[in-house]
Amino acid sequence: MADLDARERLRLALSCQEKCAHLLAEAATPGNRDEQRRESLKQVSKAAQQAAARLRKRLAAERKALRKRLGRAVKQRARLVERAARGSMDAAAANNANRALSQDLSLIEAELSENQRLTNARAAVELGGFIDQPLDAYLAGFNAPGAAATGRLSWRRVLILVGIGAAILAAAWTLLILVPVGDAVFFTIEEMAPGSGRVQVTCENLGHKPVLWHVPWPEGEPVLWANSPTYGVAMHVRQAGDDHFRLVTASEDCWRYRGGPVSGSSPFTIASGQSVHIEADLHCLDALVEDIEQVRVVVSNVRGAAVETLTLTEIRP
Repeated sequence: MADLDARERLRLALSCQEKCAHLLAEAATPGNRDEQRRESLKQVSKAAQQAAARLRKRLAAERKALRKRLGRAVKQRARLVERAARGSMDAAAANNANRALSQDLSLIEAELSENQRLTNARAAVELGGFIDQPLDAYLAGFNAPGAAATGRLSWRRVLILVGIGAAILAAAWTLLILVPVGDAVFFTIEEMAPGSGRVQVTCENLGHKPVLWHVPWPEGEPVLWANSPTYGVAMHVRQAGDDHFRLVTASEDCWRYRGGPVSGSSPFTIASGQSVHIEADLHCLDALVEDIEQVRVVVSNVRGAAVETLTLTEIRP
């Protein structure tokens, strides 16, 4: 188990949580109620949650490093475009430089995509399926030596194939083709202090076009008619006794920008190379929803796909 990568460790941790939930339900049925076993299962489930949190923290650190690499590559490409436009380098040299940059950008974007997929996973099925094994085997798996170490993740083999494909494609180019790769827009969601219920959401635009960011989404839903790269943020809650999250639409008063309220009716326009930091106090949801057990902050694109999420369970009054 010592060579398990982040994906498999996270898959084990999520499988363990799911198995504990099933066993807890069994231990609560009439005739089978066993409080001692329930407490033991809760401790194992908590250990699995903590292991998953450690893995997501590790993924976040790697994602931050990848974003810096991508930012540098995007700037290099912009400088290359300028040099080619001025005629300060010939077509062959420009093509060679562009091939190298394109391959690097493809690799970085593939890593970021896989990193985000792992970070967003909330069920074992999203990572290859449920793994059924004894509880002590789960603990040995996601807490194996090296579990807390910063290591390279398992998608390297995939990236080699992506890189080979990019190189083959680039070799066929005869003209200089310089285009931005993706929107190059990145989001982070962080709790400002453990248990505080205050979060900071950051949008960083490393692309070439302005980005629209709705805080929050109008009526809590994506705007499908946007002509520019457009994103939005929304809050979801899970109430006591529920097994699913639901959208909270009236959350405009929860958000703050530079100490003042935001206007949910108009989005922020974030220019190329700029970033915007928004804060939210999740305690404001207490006036909107009763018996909240978890809050999930979700940034999504206009297709409704989540690009960054943060789920909070322990929020001090």
